[in-house]
Amino acid sequence: MVRDMPEFGGEMAESTTNVMIRVDNKETGVGYYYMWDAEKFENRLPMMRECLNEFFDTDKKPDFSDKEKDPWYDHIEPL
Repeated sequence: MVRDMPEFGGEMAESTTNVMIRVDNKETGVGYYYMWDAEKFENRLPMMRECLNEFFDTDKKPDFSDKEKDPWYDHIEPL
């Protein structure tokens, strides 16, 4: 037997959910983290995959001395 989902009305029907991705910075040992919205994560994901594939192909850790090329790096911003 299949039941229909109840219809939500009022504020519940008009509410939205904002998903945030917590990115922990373990490189510096300070213990801070970034909060990325879904759009930023989706923009960074292809770069992350490229770095991972490069690692699998070469068995060498990518050089992220230039932070602008590091897909996991982000400037510290207050939350």
